[in-house]
Parts: sequence; structure tokens; C-alpha cells
Amino acid sequence: MNAKLEFNLDDPDDRKAHLRCTHALDMACLLWDIEQERVKMVNGKKSEADAMQEIKNLITCTDLNIDDLL
Repeated sequence: MNAKLEFNLDDPDDRKAHLRCTHALDMACLLWDIEQERVKMVNGKKSEADAMQEIKNLITCTDLNIDDLL
């Protein structure tokens, strides 16, 4: 079975949909990392402030531009 996605990159909505598809793995990895920080905070291994700072760092260090994806 095959699947093929096509996008009209001249259309702004299609361009955003294309970016979401091409960055889906990056977004999933970032969400996983954020969840790991949340678990550390909930389990008392990290303070809320430290966890939030690490989440901020994770978001900043990715190549994702959230504004481009929404």
C-alpha cells in the first residue's frame, strides 16, 4: 500500500500543511522530550521552575518555528 501527499506550495494553507508534514517527526520528538520533563517534575526529580526552563530550552534549540506551523 502506498500513500502520496501533494501540496500546492503557492497556496499559503497548503504550504503550512506541507511544513507540518515535513516536521512531524521533529514535533513528536519535542513533545516526547517535554513529557519527560513533566514526568521528572511530577516525580519530584526536578522543580517546576527547572522543568519549565528545560522545556523552554528544548523549544528554543529545535529548528521548529511554531508560528510557521500554525
